[in-house]
Amino acid sequence: MILQHSYLIRKDLEDPDDQIDPWQSTPNPWVAEVYETLFMRRRDRM
Repeated sequence: MILQHSYLIRKDLEDPDDQIDPWQSTPNPWVAEVYETLFMRRRDRM
């Protein structure tokens, strides 16, 4: 799953200011959908 994969990558490049997972902190489910779509598009472009 893309979310888990990108999360693992982010864990490797852990930043002290970036402790909060964007998907965990998103109040609206549709925002998480947008995040996922953006990640998919970015990955397809590479």
